[in-house]
Amino acid sequence: MDRSDLPADIARLLGRLRDGLLVRGGLAGIYLYGSLATGDFSPARSDIDLVVMVTGELDRAAVAELRELHAALAGSDDPAGRLHCLYVPGQAATDPARLHPYWYGDRMTQWQLKVMTRAELASAGVALHGPWPPPGVVPVSTAISRRGVAPASRNVSEVTHPAPFG
Repeated sequence: MDRSDLPADIARLLGRLRDGLLVRGGLAGIYLYGSLATGDFSPARSDIDLVVMVTGELDRAAVAELRELHAALAGSDDPAGRLHCLYVPGQAATDPARLHPYWYGDRMTQWQLKVMTRAELASAGVALHGPWPPPGVVPVSTAISRRGVAPASRNVSEVTHPAPFG
């Protein structure tokens, strides 16, 4: 997939997100994964999955700025409500248990950069901004990916109810 393959409304939304993140500073890259990257996207039901790599840790003030940015985007465009955006400092990308700020449709919560997400990024991810591969995201072996599937499938309820930001 190439950026030019994105639906026009989603391309506009992601462009506004990128511009807002660039103004804020500390952006290392924006990476698309999931159905939009693999070609299985359904405008009626699919979400827009992003990992945003940042250059440093995000304190409460930085998370509040991100919350404001996403709230402004949500007020301006229909696909913004389907935006799922995980903010990860590059130095923390290899820890699948660590919680990171996560914009989940209409609120800021916390979530992990799971092994399966890293594997999906490596196999079908798209760099919307920044270098490829994403800084700090190391390749995931097939064996590690398989081990990551079992815990993820046991915790399906976590997908619909991520932890509140805290």
